Amino acid sequence: MSVQMSHHKMKLPHQTFGRKEKTTLSTRAKEMYQTSREEHCRKLDSVWKNVESALQALSRAKGEQFTGAKTQLRASYECYQHATARYSAFLEKAKTPEARHELQLQQAIDEDREAIVSEKLREARPQKRDKAHETASQFSLSVHSRASSRSRRSGSSTISLAAVQARAQAEAVKARAQFGRKEAAMRLEKARIEAELEVLQHEKEAAAADAQASALEAAVEQDGGEDANIERQSAQSAADASAAFTVDASRLLALRVACSTPHREGLVRSQRRELHLREKTQDEKQRTERGARASVWAMVNERGSSSPTHARRTGMRMILLCHRGPRNGVLREGIAAGRATRLPHGRGG
Repeated sequence: MSVQMSHHKMKLPHQTFGRKEKTTLSTRAKEMYQTSREEHCRKLDSVWKNVESALQALSRAKGEQFTGAKTQLRASYECYQHATARYSAFLEKAKTPEARHELQLQQAIDEDREAIVSEKLREARPQKRDKAHETASQFSLSVHSRASSRSRRSGSSTISLAAVQARAQAEAVKARAQFGRKEAAMRLEKARIEAELEVLQHEKEAAAADAQASALEAAVEQDGGEDANIERQSAQSAADASAAFTVDASRLLALRVACSTPHREGLVRSQRRELHLREKTQDEKQRTERGARASVWAMVNERGSSSPTHARRTGMRMILLCHRGPRNGVLREGIAAGRATRLPHGRGG
């Protein structure tokens, strides 16, 4: 009676499932759906193993053990009914084509399992069994009494065979469902990986574009800096060139470096000649001054201390003449003037 009432509850989801509502789940919702469905399936497999153990215990039960084994079978199957009812409600709530298909498969499995348990509870009687029959019962889901009539035994065998076939079909459906779950999970994982690869590709392209932009900006900044340096160097070179035109020969090397462009080479050569002439003139002036000083001291030594003032004046005159015209002719004029000034003084002395 308990089995029939529970079976009536199990068919409620099938009756309300007639509403053809479609729901499109997001990627996150699909992952949550797959996780919950696998958890329900593991729970169902665990509970049904308890029912199978109770069926085998009932087949081996004798005497006083029979009542306890029968009670254990009912309790185990009731737990299974609760688990499958929760699973059916979960599938119905999902409202997806995959969930509807899974619900139909689960309802077919539940019907086959209910037939097996119901038949076992009806046939089970507390009677004696021999060892051979007990050994055979370990491989069959239904155990029949050897004291039953031939017609009862024939009907029970037919039902048992049908139950075994249904069991095999249910196991095959379960295997297909399990592989379907794995395939769906693999497809979801593949889609997730492809999405991540696409995102990584976009990030890679963005990083390459940023690197290219940074390189171009750095090149622009570097070119601008070089132009500014060139302008500053050109201005400094012009200033150095202008300053070098008015300095002595020691600045010639700096002038040559600063004015190295082809259109200024003529000006550089002209300035170089001018500086060379100025240097030569300066050297000639220094030699003249040295010669004049030597002549003064020679006259001073020659005249002695008779007229030192006249000698100093004569020497200063020669030096002034040298400063006014540092040429050879002027030098000769200064020397001749010194001699002319010295002779009268000698005669008088």
